[in-house]
This record gives sequence, C-alpha cells and structure tokens, in this order.
Amino acid sequence: FGRVTRQGQVYGLARTLEDMSLDLNRETLKGENEHAFVDAIVTGISSVGDGIEAKYSIEAAAHLFITRPNRSVRAIINKAIHESFSSTYDPVRAVGMPIRASDKCRREADCIEFTKYMEQLQDAFPMYDIKWVVLTSEDEKILHARDEYEEGNDVDFDFIANRHDVAQGSGAYGNLPRNKKNYTKEDVVASTLSAWAFQLKTGHSFLNLCSNFHVLIQYSINYGCSMASRHTTKEQNVTCNLGKKRQIVKMRAKI
Repeated sequence: FGRVTRQGQVYGLARTLEDMSLDLNRETLKGENEHAFVDAIVTGISSVGDGIEAKYSIEAAAHLFITRPNRSVRAIINKAIHESFSSTYDPVRAVGMPIRASDKCRREADCIEFTKYMEQLQDAFPMYDIKWVVLTSEDEKILHARDEYEEGNDVDFDFIANRHDVAQGSGAYGNLPRNKKNYTKEDVVASTLSAWAFQLKTGHSFLNLCSNFHVLIQYSINYGCSMASRHTTKEQNVTCNLGKKRQIVKMRAKI
C-alpha cells in the first residue's frame, strides 16, 4: 500500500479491495452504499497528495476497509459499546489504555505489572481532568488486575472495559485455554474489533510501539477516526525486544 500514492492507482487498489470484499461479504454492501467506501478512499487520498502522508492515509483506509465487520460481528460490537459506555460519557475526559500482554511477554516485550502501567498513566496525563480509563487487553490477568487495583486504591476515575471480552491470550485460535473452548473464531474476532472500537472512543491514548495493534490504533487516530476532534497520544514506557533490545520510539502525538 505504501507505494501506491497516485489517485488512479489508489482507485484501482480500492476497486480491488471492493471486489475482494464483495466476494467475501456481499450482504453488507447494498445499493448506493456499495461504492461509498471506495469513493471515500479516493477523495481522501486526492486531498493528501504524494509522499509519506499519502502512504499512511492509504494504509489507514485499507485497514478500515478490510476489517469491516459483517452483520453478526457488528451486532456484538454494538452491544459491547452500548453496555459499556453511559449516556454521560465524554471522550474529552477519557484516556484509552490498551495493554498487550500474554504471548507478547514471552519474547517481544518486557511486560510490566498493571500497577506500573497505572503509575505511568497518572504521570503522563492530568488525571484530575480524566473521568474514564478505557481498558482493553487480550490477557485475562490484566483484566483481573484492574479489579484488584480498584479494590486497593482510592481512584477518582472509572474503568471502562468490555465484560464480554474473550480475553483469548495468544492470537492463535488453537491456543485458546480449555475453559474458553466454547468461544468461536467469530467471538475472538469480535473481541479484537471491539477493543479497536473502544480505543477510538477516547480523546487521549496511552500506547506503545511494541504492538502492531497499538500502531493500528495510532493510524486510525491520526486520520480522524477517533471520537475526539483533538486527540493526545503519549507513550507507555516498556522495553521492546525486536531483534535486539531497544527502547521504544516515541510515537508522534497529534494534539
């Protein structure tokens, strides 16, 4: 996608993506809406032009297009959002904190305790102005640690988490713990897309570059997919082990 920067090429790419999607998921594209996403890609890229910005906007658009949920998965995501976010929720006063743990901790990153994440979060953001922390994780231990943290600390904010999350751990469906074998592959996909949707409902984000999922969230934020018109991104201080141990690169903040 990064090499496709001219409008004609983008249009061809978009048509190809559309054809693939129509074959795989035709029921979600009806009538006049059939070409709407393609047109949005072309319109967006033509206003950006060539170069690095075009590269990232193409990738962001392609990610969104390819990962569009079908009707059943969309219903699961909408239910999770409806049950988790109250009518008083304000994205400007919310910070998203996705935490990748589980298999990521075996080799790719030196994972830290949940309490350390919370210490960093409170150092990075003016918590007196934060009312909600939107927490997502594929690791059940992180979600349980949130409960322990709330019990042991006097906090002025509320955690928002998806109580229906599969928390599958590794991304490989075959590695699901025995007590989760009743979940389907669709349930796992719905949990992952729900986490993405949850993180785009905040006005601030606490991310790191050890996880491609966090990078995907950053793409989405940088190209206007979050609920907040002004979105602040700050980094989690964890050490990545990608080939050789190195400190993570600071993510570009869009303020």
